[in-house]
Amino acid sequence: MSLHRLYVHDSRPGHRNQLKGLEAAIANEHVSGSAQWLHHSQFKLRHILLGQSPHLQHKPDVVIACGHRTHLTALRLAAAHRAHSVVVMKPSWPLNSFDSMILPAHDASDNVSSTRVLLTHGALNTVSLKPYQPAAIGLIALGGISGHYGWSSEQVISDILRIITQNPELEWSITDSRRTPPGMLDSLRAQLPSTVRFQPYTEADAGWLAHTMSRAQHIWITPDSVSMVYEALSSGASVGLLRLPNRANNRITRAIDHLVAHRQVQYVSESGQICAPTDHLPRLLEAQRAAQWLLARLSP
Repeated sequence: MSLHRLYVHDSRPGHRNQLKGLEAAIANEHVSGSAQWLHHSQFKLRHILLGQSPHLQHKPDVVIACGHRTHLTALRLAAAHRAHSVVVMKPSWPLNSFDSMILPAHDASDNVSSTRVLLTHGALNTVSLKPYQPAAIGLIALGGISGHYGWSSEQVISDILRIITQNPELEWSITDSRRTPPGMLDSLRAQLPSTVRFQPYTEADAGWLAHTMSRAQHIWITPDSVSMVYEALSSGASVGLLRLPNRANNRITRAIDHLVAHRQVQYVSESGQICAPTDHLPRLLEAQRAAQWLLARLSP
């Protein structure tokens, strides 16, 4: 199949990462044609209203957008070029505005049921596209203050000390996020062996997290970071959760509770181990599934 893909994105790395995962999966399906990436700010209001596209290299067959600020631009471009419109993540426009929608199940309304909607387990990512090559590596990824879970630095530090003490054979890396309380990594650094690597998210190279996940045997994450939880489940590693108290009963906490109930993830135990399920859990391959579903819809 030959398919010219136009990706309309915003400035949020998480949104762009979802589109990158989808594009990589589409390319793996032996699709020819071009892929062009344009930031929504490259289109002035007059371009959007008139459906003009001065930056296009090829007439697109499909316009794929992620991020609320991209929706109007993508819809107008698709209409102007008679292209198939696709939105990744829940749109701010009515669901019937787009030809195809790829939505995380935890973001979708309970009554969403349409042939134009694909519900995925978590947001799309690039981790599932990487071969899983486990080494003696452990990864701890920290979220932070959120409306979904309470935050206790003391509890998180206690869990991390237990995990690393009980698993000294692994080379441990710890990373944070923009929501992690200031000084958290410094507090951990003062209490952990010098062999532990600390990787602030502000200093991490693009792709560092996905690469490390693809090599880790065990990954521990705070449950507020639902996107990272699904990325970890896409890696092939065993995944555990650090303990945080629920602050709300909402789509995020229910999604995490569902994963725990189905033993896809486990909270840290007193032994600092991940209690693996009896049956091997296959890694999530949602970018591949989304690409195959979309290509089937675009096939003549």
